[in-house]
Formats: sequence, C-alpha cells, structure tokens
Amino acid sequence: PLQRRGERKFSCMGGLKSRAVALIVCIALILVGWFGGTAIQNMSGNLITAQASGLKANTVVMQIGDQEITAGEYLYWLTSACDVFYQYYGITDWDMALTDDMTVGEYVMEQADYYVSQYAAIRQMSAEMGIGLSEEQQAEMDNMHAYYVDYYGGEEMYAYMLAYAGLNEDLLYDSNMVPFLYVNVCDQLLGEGGALEPTDENLQTFAQTHGYTGLSDEELLMYYEDTSYGAPYDYVNTYIDGMEVVKTEHYDDINVATFYPALLTAREDLVMPTENTGSTEEPA
Repeated sequence: PLQRRGERKFSCMGGLKSRAVALIVCIALILVGWFGGTAIQNMSGNLITAQASGLKANTVVMQIGDQEITAGEYLYWLTSACDVFYQYYGITDWDMALTDDMTVGEYVMEQADYYVSQYAAIRQMSAEMGIGLSEEQQAEMDNMHAYYVDYYGGEEMYAYMLAYAGLNEDLLYDSNMVPFLYVNVCDQLLGEGGALEPTDENLQTFAQTHGYTGLSDEELLMYYEDTSYGAPYDYVNTYIDGMEVVKTEHYDDINVATFYPALLTAREDLVMPTENTGSTEEPA
C-alpha cells in the first residue's frame, strides 16, 4: 500500500512468511495480474477469510467516499496485517496492549482501514480523472492466468494458493488494477499542466514542507517525483483525508481475537494438491 512517511509503502505487504502466500499475494500485486480458470471460479463465493469472520464476502463493511468496501476486500488486508504480527513476532493475544490506548487487534484493524482507504482513493481519483489501464497494462493482466498456472504446475495448485490467501478472481482483479491505476494517476499529476508538475514553486514548497532545503536540484526532483514518499504520495494522502468514511454495523462484528485463529484453522484444513510440477524459482 501507499506509505505513510516512515510506515507503509504502496507495494505488496511484507509480513507474509509463507512462500505460498507470499508468491500469490505479493507477486500478484506487483505484476497486477488477474486469475481466471474454472477451479478458481468455483471458489469465488467461498473465501476462507469470510468463513472465519462469519460474514458473507459481499457484505459491505465500510463506505469510503463513493466506494463500498466488502468484507472480502477488508478481510484480505486485515489478514495481511495479522500475518505480520503472528508470523514475525509470534503474537497470538490480539487483546494485548500495544500502546497505552490501543490493543494489537485494534492496531491491525486500523492498518486494514488505511489499506482499503488507499485503494478506494485511487479507484475514485482515477475515475474522476478519466484514467484507465493502458493497452500494455491490460495485456499484462490478461496474460497472468496462463503464466501462473504454468508456474505452479496446474490449475489445482494455483486454486489452492488463491484459497490460502483468501482471494478469488473478482477480488484479485479489482484490487490489482489499483497499482497500475496509481502509476497512471501519478504520471498525469506530474505531467505538463498536472497538479504536481515539478515547477520551481512546487519543488520549493515540497522542500520547505519536508525539510529538503539542503538537497541539490537533481536530488530534490528525485524525492519530489518518487511515488512511494514524494509529492504524489502526499497528494493521495491529502485526498484520503478528505474522503468521508462510514463504518457499517458489520464492521463492528469483526473481532480479530476470534477471526484470525479461525482463519489459521481454515488454512490448515485446506488440502494441498499432491502434484506440482511448476518452477521452484520465483518469477522475475
């Protein structure tokens, strides 16, 4: 996701230690691919994250701007935040105090709130700006299914890894458009006549705001145009701050202390296909 300065970055989440989950989730988000196939389509209404929460995947849990956030999307990001604490730090007590006024469970939900806000903002911004995917980007998305089926050695293993990650083709397609859209939004903002065109005035304002007054012109421009912490990042976060967020009663039904243990059990119950002749090397 987009990164709050010093905290988060618009990329795949880094906490998934499981190779299976990391490949499906991180590589999928980087390459922005969508995944079809009969085996996956048959699982589309049966997300293990939704089962673990007791909610239906299409239940609306939040309204962010003009975007409805379903349980399927929200729980995907909540799972990634939980995986970091569980797999890196071995935390299983989600009611444990993380700060004086926040438990670990509350913190991971706050992270998930921010992640879905990022994606909602980019979808809304791109619609307002009339931005879609380029032909090359769309072609890359359309080719991903065949690529990964080949990589994993067949449809069954591929479908298993999607299930383990709590994804289906519709959810993955919708969410994985966003990194491409973000790149295109940034290109338009930074281009000639764009709101963030690197004029002297914009560069100096950015330098003063962030204490970059000692940088050379080349360094300042590099910092300014960086999409993970530069002016586009600031612009999107300001946009997010201006979006109205409404949490439904179903949001309040999500309890991390019961959800994540149930998810771990559901993952253990998945049957991994025995045949997998795909590559053992991560794709470039």
